[in-house]
Amino acid sequence: TEEEFELDGAFGLAEAHFHDIHMISQKMSVELIDRLPFSTEVSEEERLHIRKELRMGMMHVNRKNWIFDFEMTSFTSKKQLQFFFETYPIFSTAIQNVIQDNKRYFLEKDERFMIRLFYDYLFLLVGICPVSYFEAPIHVCIDFSQGSAYTDYIIS
Repeated sequence: TEEEFELDGAFGLAEAHFHDIHMISQKMSVELIDRLPFSTEVSEEERLHIRKELRMGMMHVNRKNWIFDFEMTSFTSKKQLQFFFETYPIFSTAIQNVIQDNKRYFLEKDERFMIRLFYDYLFLLVGICPVSYFEAPIHVCIDFSQGSAYTDYIIS
C-alpha cells in the first residue's frame, strides 16, 4: 500500500542518516586519535582500546546531538572553555581542531550546539584516556631543610 511505501521510505531515510552519523563519527575519531601525542609507554593494545572506545563514544555523542533536539543549560557557554583549555590543553586543542576541520557537517547547527559538542567530546576523551598517557609526570621536590615550622607548614 501507499502507507507502507511511505513508511519504508522513512525508515530508509533514518537508516541513511544513522549511516552518515556512523561514518562521520568514525572519521572524526580517527582524526582525533591521530592528533593526540601518546606517550611511548602506552602499549599498542591500550591504543587500540582507546580507538575503539572513542569511536563508539563519538558515535553515541553524535547520534544524541544530531538526532534529538534538546536544550542544555550547562556547558553551553564559551566562558568555561578557557578553564578546560588550561586544564586539558592537549585534549582541548585536538578536539577544537577536529571540530573545525569537520565544520561542513555542522553547517545548520548553531554555536551552542558546537560548544556542547566540544564539551561532550572532551568529557568522553577524559573518561577514556588518562592524561598520563600524553603528558610527562611532574616531579615535585620540597626542601625540608628550613626547619620543623616550615615542614609543618608544607604538610598542612
